[in-house]
Amino acid sequence: VKKAYDFTVKGIQEGWIGNTLLWSPEWGQATNDGGFGVMLGPAWMAGNIKTNGPDSSGKWRITQLPEGAGNWGGSFLTLPKQGKHSKEAYEFIAWLDSKENQLESFKSKGLMPSIPALYTDEAFTGFKDDFFGGQATAVEYGKAAQRVKPVYYGPLHDQTDTFFKDALKNVLEKKADPAKEWDAAVEKAKTLAERS
Repeated sequence: VKKAYDFTVKGIQEGWIGNTLLWSPEWGQATNDGGFGVMLGPAWMAGNIKTNGPDSSGKWRITQLPEGAGNWGGSFLTLPKQGKHSKEAYEFIAWLDSKENQLESFKSKGLMPSIPALYTDEAFTGFKDDFFGGQATAVEYGKAAQRVKPVYYGPLHDQTDTFFKDALKNVLEKKADPAKEWDAAVEKAKTLAERS
């Protein structure tokens, strides 16, 4: 966490991490007019880039992070025990999760397939996205998906995560001292853990 925090602080201090609120009109405009040098995001971010940046078609490419890979999002489907149509619901889920539907969801919305075997399947890797200069974006997404390591999110994750995000927000927006913000976030996390 400290390594990521320090890297982010460096980006803020050197000016290569901006202060544009995600999904804001300014974010959309920057997406469209080349206001970002890099945008970190999951496969589904491609759909947002296309929607917000139609004039930037052909100017974007997808690549790997230099170290590691991550996950932002995810979905699950469940059948409640009390369900009156469990068989039909299961059949719907099986249809929805089929190879064909997952491929279509990727091509139309950028939703990453949950079937790992697809990451090397020609039906997936052969898809070329004109918006991304005809790049076979699925190849990059597949590589990243295969590099992701499982991460455990404990019961205090969301609160603890907020402490460190707030610290970085203070560094970015208020020019707060990064070391003091780090120490305060660590102290809040320790206090939370002790009380839980």
